[in-house]
Amino acid sequence: MRYVRALLWVLASLFLVWHSLVLVVTPAPPSYLQKIFQDLSWPYVRFFQLESGWGFFAPEPVRGKQLRYVVLDARNRRQEYRLTESLQRLSPSYLRYTTLYGNIHPGRPGLMKSAARYLCRRHVGDSPRSITFIVRHQLLITPEEYEAGKRSLTQEFIRTETLQPISCSSPANV
Repeated sequence: MRYVRALLWVLASLFLVWHSLVLVVTPAPPSYLQKIFQDLSWPYVRFFQLESGWGFFAPEPVRGKQLRYVVLDARNRRQEYRLTESLQRLSPSYLRYTTLYGNIHPGRPGLMKSAARYLCRRHVGDSPRSITFIVRHQLLITPEEYEAGKRSLTQEFIRTETLQPISCSSPANV
């Protein structure tokens, strides 16, 4: 029994080392060793869907993006809501929703319509006519600008993209 327990500890430790290496090496910048390791680990990475880049490696970390939406109601009033900013960071569903919301853009019309249908149902009490998504992209700030006192989350370093409104009243969207 003691040998079985020891074997299980060794196997669990080897698995943790393997998985940790996969998480760190797979999104690393390209190199000869990274390529060899990626070729070896690709079936594992693909099966567990770990292939997305994390963007924490310099010099090109992922810039921030916020998603908001505007509900136009039956009385032509506009109400803006914060979608990504209202998520609870400690929630188990945080990563799932931020990934989903991050993929809302004109190149994914099916996802945009699906999200708009959900939001139309969510605000049914306001008699929504349309949903308009607003994407706020964080722009790159240089070290010189930062030293000069500028900060990356000020309006100067945010580019706002307003997407086409999606109707709530059409039968396909309800």
